[in-house]
Amino acid sequence: MQTDTIDILFGQSNTCRSFLTLELALCTAAGVEFFGISVGQGAVVWVAGEGRGGLARRIEVRCLHQDVNVVDLPCYITATAVPMINQLAFAKLCGRICSTMNDVAAPIVLVIIDTMAPILMQAMRTLHRMPWHSSAP
Repeated sequence: MQTDTIDILFGQSNTCRSFLTLELALCTAAGVEFFGISVGQGAVVWVAGEGRGGLARRIEVRCLHQDVNVVDLPCYITATAVPMINQLAFAKLCGRICSTMNDVAAPIVLVIIDTMAPILMQAMRTLHRMPWHSSAP
């Protein structure tokens, strides 16, 4: 991953996408190597689309394994899913991220949006409710 880019990690279910993403997030927040690759240390924002319930526990277990104090990690998780196709909700999310940037000592270097499925499902429902007009004669 390059700095100042948008990257997408995609694949079929049960292919360790969330595991890899969580590992990258924690390595970045802790400033430790990601599978032998040096990463820049900084704060991480995790926008949880689904599966938030188990995320905190997975972070705790990972921190125990790495001998890192979870309280010291600059890693921030949204409390609720964000409907990204809703402009107001997206603007509020951006505002929260910006205010977090002002409140933390470490710069935010990674924002993770996990998972796209709820966002895409909402987009599909929205599209199905829209009136479609044909311009054909």
